[in-house]
Amino acid sequence: MFKSIVYIFVFVFLVSCNENTRLDENNGEDKLLISSESVELKEKIKTIEHINGFASIVNNIKNTAMREDAEKQIKLLKIKANKTGFYLLSDVGFLFENLISNYPLKKHDQLLFQLFKEYKKLGEYTLALSALDELLLRYPDVAYVDEIQFYRGDLLFDLYHYTQSEAAYMQVVENKRSTFYKQAVYKLGWSGFKQAHYEQALNAFMHLLDVYSNNGMLNFEGMKKEDNEFIKKVFHGINMSFNALAGPASAKKYFSNKRKNQYEYYVFRSLSQFYLKNNNVHDLIDSYRFFVQVNELHKNAPGFLLAVIKFYESRGFNNEALDAKKEFVQRYSIVHAYWRLYPEAETDKYRQALKVHLISLSNYYYQQASVTKNYYDYQQAIRWYRTLLFSFPDNEKAWEARFKLAEMLKMSKRFEAAALQYERVAYDYKANEKTVEAAYTALLMYQEREKELQGFAKKNWHKQFVMSARRFSNNFADYPRRMAVFSEVKQSLYSDEMFDTAFKFVSMRNWKQAAQALEVFRYIGSQNELQLEATKKLVWVYWQLGEVEKAINELEKLPNDVQSLWFAAELSELINLNKQAEAFYTKIVKNPSTPFYKAIEALQYSVELFERTEDSLQATQWRVQLVNGEAKGGKQRTDRTRYLAAKARLALVEPLYERYRIAGLSVPFEDALKVKKAFMDEVIKAYTYVLSYGVSDINLLVNYRIAELNKNMGLAILNAPLPENINEVHREQFNQLLANNAKVFFDEAVKYFKSNADLLASEADNAWMKQSAIELKSLSHVK
Repeated sequence: MFKSIVYIFVFVFLVSCNENTRLDENNGEDKLLISSESVELKEKIKTIEHINGFASIVNNIKNTAMREDAEKQIKLLKIKANKTGFYLLSDVGFLFENLISNYPLKKHDQLLFQLFKEYKKLGEYTLALSALDELLLRYPDVAYVDEIQFYRGDLLFDLYHYTQSEAAYMQVVENKRSTFYKQAVYKLGWSGFKQAHYEQALNAFMHLLDVYSNNGMLNFEGMKKEDNEFIKKVFHGINMSFNALAGPASAKKYFSNKRKNQYEYYVFRSLSQFYLKNNNVHDLIDSYRFFVQVNELHKNAPGFLLAVIKFYESRGFNNEALDAKKEFVQRYSIVHAYWRLYPEAETDKYRQALKVHLISLSNYYYQQASVTKNYYDYQQAIRWYRTLLFSFPDNEKAWEARFKLAEMLKMSKRFEAAALQYERVAYDYKANEKTVEAAYTALLMYQEREKELQGFAKKNWHKQFVMSARRFSNNFADYPRRMAVFSEVKQSLYSDEMFDTAFKFVSMRNWKQAAQALEVFRYIGSQNELQLEATKKLVWVYWQLGEVEKAINELEKLPNDVQSLWFAAELSELINLNKQAEAFYTKIVKNPSTPFYKAIEALQYSVELFERTEDSLQATQWRVQLVNGEAKGGKQRTDRTRYLAAKARLALVEPLYERYRIAGLSVPFEDALKVKKAFMDEVIKAYTYVLSYGVSDINLLVNYRIAELNKNMGLAILNAPLPENINEVHREQFNQLLANNAKVFFDEAVKYFKSNADLLASEADNAWMKQSAIELKSLSHVK
C-alpha cells in the first residue's frame, strides 16, 4: 500500500528555474541568493522548508546506519531543489520506502506516523492517508491505534469519503478510554450529517451532552474554557441536524419519547438563537413554543413564551404578540401546577409577567370594545378582566379592573352581572374615585335587568334593587340624587323568608351565609318557582368565594343558554378543567339558538384549548370543523369568521410543511429532489387555499411563508450531500448542478418577498412587509 506513495507524482511547487539563481557558497546549501524574481525566491524557500520537515523525521531515526543513509538522500533532495526550484514527492516516497525495505528488522511505525504528519502539513491528504494505512497494515497492534484511526477519519472526511471516515471514527469510539473519544464522537456526528443521516448525527451529538452533563445538568460555569468551546460546537451540530430535518418540530419529536434531561433547555435555547441569527421567524417561534410543550414544568419554560412576546413586539408583529400573550396567560394561569413547584422568590419575575400581560390584554380589549362595540371584543375584555381579578384579587388596582369589567358587561347588555360588579367596586374596596359612580350605576343596572324579567323573578330581582338602593342611601348621604334614589325604593310584595334571608346576605357581602341560605332554600323549596333564580345566584356566590368548580356545577344546572354555557367554559379553562371546557364549547356549537359568529368563536376557543394541551389530533379536528362550518355561513360570514377560518386552514398546512422539511436530498440527488419538490408543491397548493379567504394580514404572512419555503429549498439543494468518491472535475460539475437548481428557488423566493416588500410604500406598515424586505436583502448575498 505504501508503494502507492511512490507512484503519485505531485508537484508541490511548479517553479521555473531561474538562470540567475545559484547556491551561495558562503552560506551553505540551505540558502538561496536573492533573485530578481521575488515570487520564485519565496517558493524556493518554501520548498527547502518542506524538505527540512522531512529531514527532521530523519534526524529522529535512532538507528545510526539508517539515519546516515537517509541523511544522504535528504541532502541530494536539497541540491536538486536548489538547482531546479522544485522536487517531486515521489522522491520522498522512494526515500522512505527504501529505508523501510533496507532495514526490515526495525520497527518503523513512528517513522510512518511522522511521515503522515509532514504530508498532512503540506496538504497532501491522499499521501498522508497512505502513510497511515501502511502503518496499520504493517503494525496493526500498535498501542496508539485509536489515534491513528482518528487521524484516518479526519483525512477521509476531508477527502469527502464520509462512509469510510465514519468507520474509522467508530474504531476510536469503541474504546471509551481513548483520549480521542469525545472528538471522535463529535466527528462521527458530522460524518453522519454529511451522508444525510441526520438522526444518527443527533444521537452522536446528544451523547456528548450526556458525557459532559451531571444528572442531566450542564455546568457551563464550572467547565474549562476549551470544554466550553467544544460544547458550543456540539450545539452547532445539533442545530444543523435539527434544521436539516423538520426544524423545531423534529426537536420536539426527538425529546418527546426520551428520558428528561435538564440540558433540553439549552438545546432549545441554542436552537432558538440559531434561528434568530438566521432571521427565521417561523422556526424561531416554534423553538420557543415546542420546548414549553415538551417541558411545561421546567423552571425556565415560562421565559420561553415571554421571549416569543418580546420578539413579536420588537419586530412589530402586533397581532402575533397579542396571541402570544393569550397563550402565556392561559397556559400558566395562576392555578397551574408550575407555581407550586418552586419557591415564590424564584418564579416571581414570571408571576409579575403574568399580571402585566393580563392587565395588557384586559386594557387592550377594553379600548377595542369601546370603539368597535362588537361581541368579540366585549367577550375578550370580560374574559381577561375576570381572569385578572381571579388571579390577583389583592392587586392595588383591582377596583379599577373590576369597574372596567362592569363597564364591559353593561355595554354588552349583561345587566345582572354588571350590577353585581358595580356593587363590588362601590362597597368591597376602600373609597376611590369610582366608588359613588359605581354604586349609582349598579342601581341603574338593577332597573335595566328588571325590565327583562317577569313574574316571581321580576319581584325578587326588585327586592335586590331595594336592598341596594337602601345601602346606597345609607352610605352616600351627601350624594345630590340620594333622595331621588330613596323615593324609588318600594318594598317587595312577595315574601319568601329563606329567599329574603339569602338576598340579605348577598347584599351584605356575606358570601358563606348567602351560599348556605340559598342551598337550604333550594332543598326545602324544590317546587318553588324561584329555583332558577336561586341557582343563578349560587353561581355568583360560589364565584365570589373562589369555589369555581361549584360555580361550574351550578351553571350546568341552568338551561342551555349560550351565555351560561360560555361562562362555564371560561371558568373550566381558568382552573384547567379542559375536558369540561371542551364539553361546554361543544354544547355551544350544537345549540340551535347559538348565533353563527358565536359558534365559530366557540370552535376557535376549542382549537386553542387543544393547542395548549398538545393534543394535535383534537386541535386538527376542531380546525376542520371550524373551516367547514365557516364555509357554510353564507351571508352570516364576517371579516372575523373569515379570519379565523383562514388562520385555521393555515395551521392545517403545518403537517404538510413538516413532511416537506423532513424529506432529505440524499444520493441519488435527482430522485430525492423530485420527491421533495412534490411535497413542496402540496404545501404551496394548501397555502393557495388560505389566500382565497382574502384576509390581508394573513395573505402577507402566506406570501412570506411561500417565499421562505422556496428559500429553504434553495439552501437545502446547496447543502445537499456530495456523492462519495467523486473526483475533482465531477465535484465541480455537481456543485454547478446544485447551484443551477438552487437559483430557480431563490428567484421564486425573491418574487414573493418582493411582493410583500413593495407594499411598504403604498400601504400602512405591516411587520410581514418589513420582514420580507429584510429577507430580500439577505437573499442577495445567498444568490
